[in-house]
Amino acid sequence: MLNADQADMGSKINFIFTGMSFLSIFVFYFIQPETAGRFFKEIDELYDKNIPLKEWKLYKTQKQQDSDRFYDDLKQEVSHAEYDFEPEEI
Repeated sequence: MLNADQADMGSKINFIFTGMSFLSIFVFYFIQPETAGRFFKEIDELYDKNIPLKEWKLYKTQKQQDSDRFYDDLKQEVSHAEYDFEPEEI
């Protein structure tokens, strides 16, 4: 594209690169799903279950649901030693 016997664009070739850059910015910002903080296995699960790309950010994977349930179970089992007895009446 730069050679005279080809397209002979010279320095105008930068317009093509600029246009492609803006197109890629649009694609990466609006179309590519958010994968920050997710493991490869979680991303595979999202693709396997055909979750729409817009819902990826709020969707809880099976691993996240299991860890939430485990945390909730631990929270219910915790008791404080100073509150385990009945206070004596005076």
